[in-house]
Amino acid sequence: MAFQSVQKGLADFENIYIMAAGKDFTVQVFPTGTIDIAFSSLTCMILPQAPAKLSDNVFFLATPENVKTDFGQQWIAGFKKHWAAFLGSRQKELRKHGLLFVTVIINQDPLLLYQAKESEFFGEVATILLKDVLDKYGATEHAHACMKTSVSVHKQHYVDVCSAIGDKINLVSANCYDVIDIFHRDYIASGDKAEFGQKVASYMKGWWGDVLEGGLLQQGVDKEAVKAISREFFDERLPGFVSERTERYPEYYNVLALKLQRTE
Repeated sequence: MAFQSVQKGLADFENIYIMAAGKDFTVQVFPTGTIDIAFSSLTCMILPQAPAKLSDNVFFLATPENVKTDFGQQWIAGFKKHWAAFLGSRQKELRKHGLLFVTVIINQDPLLLYQAKESEFFGEVATILLKDVLDKYGATEHAHACMKTSVSVHKQHYVDVCSAIGDKINLVSANCYDVIDIFHRDYIASGDKAEFGQKVASYMKGWWGDVLEGGLLQQGVDKEAVKAISREFFDERLPGFVSERTERYPEYYNVLALKLQRTE
């Protein structure tokens, strides 16, 4: 359906081709030297697998506390390996002087005020709500399998890998921006906490639902129990849980925009 919708929207344009590739983006997807301009939105934040078990947050956030731990260092090392492989594959695909634009959500050091809210909010979703639902179904031990393998690290972590990868792909610019969260913006305009909770819950189900269900199934949890856990978590309890925490929901996200160029 997604590709049909894109094709329909581009029907009036010529020389536009759509490609689907069932590959990990750390490997080469397009033929060597065929791309003039490439854009990646959030893709390189998603690691193929978790470097260490994650059980106290929906995804890994490079908070000052996390970075100092062995657990945090494992995640950062995993991210750097992933980011280096991502860049290496894109470098092969780009033509000489080809451009790669990347946008990712990052953490600052020290944390910005709304980033502290983000850490608290998603931490509570995982440690309070999710574990409570899992406990009800006797699946608490599988909490780590429900988390996303996404990372939100620092700008310097991206820049360091770019500097170390060699001279075939050059970092042209790296700029950070505060991007307004649309759900929080709409809530401020309407004041409707119930609507806010429902929208955020639906959004979270969209990017987390398959991960939660797939992780539980891989751990051997009964299929019907997985459906019940997902329904109770996302549809029955998460909307109200979010509504009660409107003051803890982040108003912005900090986005890093990178511009890279293949030099040879």
